[in-house]
Amino acid sequence: MNSPIKEIRMYTKHPQYRIRTISLASNMLLESYLNEYPLFSSKYLNYLDWLKVLAIKKTRKYDQDIMSEVINQKWYE
Repeated sequence: MNSPIKEIRMYTKHPQYRIRTISLASNMLLESYLNEYPLFSSKYLNYLDWLKVLAIKKTRKYDQDIMSEVINQKWYE
């Protein structure tokens, strides 16, 4: 699987990296990486929410109703 993942380094007092995926394939590559090297704290909880949306995208069976549910979903409840 050869998909580009764009990384951006934020030059601040505490350097940060941001990742931008540009396709389903790169999302799946990132999922694989984060399953092996997990995040911690609230970032991990955000990742779990992102996985729910990714699961919908993997099915390629999303429509306006599903996307509205995702947008309006309160994942933390």
